[in-house]
Amino acid sequence: MRIPVALLASLAATLLVAGACSGNSPQPPLLGAGGWSWSPAVAGDHPLPVLWWGNTTPTPLPLLDGGDCSASGSVQGLVAEASKPLAVGISVTCAGGVPSMLPVAWPGRTVQALPLPAGATQGTALAVASRLGPERIAILHRYVGGATGTTSPLPTFWRDGVLAAWDRTALLPPDHDAGMVTSIAVTDQYVLAAGVVHRTGSSPPAYSGIVWLFDLTFAVSTWSFLPLPTEPGEASFGPWVSMVIEGDTVWSAAAVQGAAGAPKPVVWKDDAPGLWFGLEFGAAPWASPTGLSMVELVPYSSGWVRPTSTGGPPQPAIWAGSILDILPAADPSNPIGAGEAIAIHLEGAYVSGESLAGDPSSPSRRLAVPAIWSNGARTDLGTLSAPGAGPAISGPLFGWWRLPGTPGTSPPDWPYPGGTGEVLGSLPVSAAGSGVARTVVAVPPSP
Repeated sequence: MRIPVALLASLAATLLVAGACSGNSPQPPLLGAGGWSWSPAVAGDHPLPVLWWGNTTPTPLPLLDGGDCSASGSVQGLVAEASKPLAVGISVTCAGGVPSMLPVAWPGRTVQALPLPAGATQGTALAVASRLGPERIAILHRYVGGATGTTSPLPTFWRDGVLAAWDRTALLPPDHDAGMVTSIAVTDQYVLAAGVVHRTGSSPPAYSGIVWLFDLTFAVSTWSFLPLPTEPGEASFGPWVSMVIEGDTVWSAAAVQGAAGAPKPVVWKDDAPGLWFGLEFGAAPWASPTGLSMVELVPYSSGWVRPTSTGGPPQPAIWAGSILDILPAADPSNPIGAGEAIAIHLEGAYVSGESLAGDPSSPSRRLAVPAIWSNGARTDLGTLSAPGAGPAISGPLFGWWRLPGTPGTSPPDWPYPGGTGEVLGSLPVSAAGSGVARTVVAVPPSP
């Protein structure tokens, strides 16, 4: 069963992110972001995992042996441990020219392979949390969520670098045949995680939002659905569920796609879709949340929005409660981008993501410019290579998963989490000079 908490009253007020601070401005936090950037001289059109930690200069992270292709990968999740980064993500290897994703963690900026279950050939690590355990001598435990499998993903958890939960009969609800963990949180009593699972045989493909609850050792578990605002046959979850714990309340955010297939952002308080960001299915804007944080009882979410039509370009966005604010893009005349994650510290709301801009050396080329927006003000982040001639970014963008039953000769069709696919999948983007800020943390200053 879910955590036994009572539903709170509806939010009394919402706060719009503002650029000004009141009174004595507090010392700003250290901002850390993780993602990937391209270095065509090293890996061609394949990305490399990077951290931006306290500055705008990217630091590449080590990878596992790439096999018979150039090693590549990405950071997908990030937390701070004693002001130091702990990242998780993907390292890509090839055998006979066929790429596979391998789940990895980067403790202390060294690469650690996360084991696969028997029979699985690839996997992804998408979310991470760490916490001191209840032992007499406090031990820091690390919890990672993602997916493993062969051609289709199955929800998977690791604890302290060891497989902790991967049994599909325990993790997948009846009438669902695939899925992945997209967020994870830990308290002193339990592990809570959220994700999406595929409804068996659905056409077009439809997904359910799910929350898993475990004890700290993963010996006991249960799950529950996040209820859809409409009937299951009429709506589907988008590819990502963000989840945070605030006191005894579980908050979740995800995109819900109606019969027309256009996504709308929804926030759940415990098991109830209590806040809709003030948006209705039948009217613009169309949008998808990709990250979630809380300011007291107000949910703040990052994401992307199409303000006027379902076919318009995605733009980076933040919601404060039900209030939408579109974030500035690198090219104001053609604003295409996405917020990927959000972190809150005191009076600051920090969104990581990317937006497109023209290559200054060639207007015909487009660049993915990684950035952090601090209370709406954009700071562009550096990339591993300077803009210039070279290959265009090619897919798949870490998505070598297929829906169960899909022929092996078909292209991957499992939806890619976050806004990256929306931004990079619609037009050619140059690898040289491009990057993606997939996740962000705000580390409080030392006392």
